[in-house]
Amino acid sequence: MRWIPIILSLIVFSSCSRYITIERSERFANKEELKKKIICIDPQVRLVGFAQNDADEATELENWLIEELEYASRQNEIEFEVVRLTKESKFDYYEDLLRLKKELVQANNSQNTPLNFNSNHGYNAITKSVFVYPPLIAHDFVDLSKKFGTPYYSSISIIKQPGRILLYHLMVNTDTAETVYRELKAVGKSKLKKKHISQFVYDSLTMLKADLK
Repeated sequence: MRWIPIILSLIVFSSCSRYITIERSERFANKEELKKKIICIDPQVRLVGFAQNDADEATELENWLIEELEYASRQNEIEFEVVRLTKESKFDYYEDLLRLKKELVQANNSQNTPLNFNSNHGYNAITKSVFVYPPLIAHDFVDLSKKFGTPYYSSISIIKQPGRILLYHLMVNTDTAETVYRELKAVGKSKLKKKHISQFVYDSLTMLKADLK
């Protein structure tokens, strides 16, 4: 089977994870919102602190991540458009979406999350909640809803560091400038494999549809 069951997948991650948190805007808890298209901006795999010749491995894992996102979105019946930002991208896509991705990551990076904590902090928690104060981006992206046909944009990255893997999935509503979904994990693993990516993608898009309240 391409996918392992979600319960087993969660056990695999939970047994070695130091930090897992899933937060969602209360307004986004309505499953009707998932009927709208979500544009995933340039999902990435980064190998930090490794040799330069690992670039080929990172590219291979990144391509696998994109394949799994496209497959999982179909399985979960989510309209999920993956957009790569390259020199060949349309100008509007590259300029607007790159700027939006940077803004979304920065808004969430200002909080104490696995995006910025030191590996010695020793987090050991699994939490699910609704945002009290969702991180906000600038109100400069309202026009993207008309331009690209949706107010929902996500950023997904997997970052391999020595001794751990950081996984994050952020989503913003550009009409309200709110982060509407944030999933962050710090997993204690020495090597990033394709099966870890598959587990994360399956869990992430399945939890996206779940009612967290």
